[in-house]
Amino acid sequence: MIRVERHPHRGWPQQGPERSTYFVSLAPTLTEYLDLKAFAAWLKEKGLQGGGSGTTLQGGAPKIDLDREYQIKKWLHDHARTKA
Repeated sequence: MIRVERHPHRGWPQQGPERSTYFVSLAPTLTEYLDLKAFAAWLKEKGLQGGGSGTTLQGGAPKIDLDREYQIKKWLHDHARTKA
């Protein structure tokens, strides 16, 4: 399941209301199906700053609109590997 949620950025007023935060969590048993490091690199190319480990990512981004949400879902769909 792929779920993308848009939440207004709260708690850091210096960043303003036009920013969002994101968090990605991948169960360790699913790491063979999705390269989270490649996903993190793609997110960075798209202007979403952050970091994490082999199973989690978190960071901030400009406001996530429906087009950006679609791009994220499409990347995940296109890069998820099926079990051989």
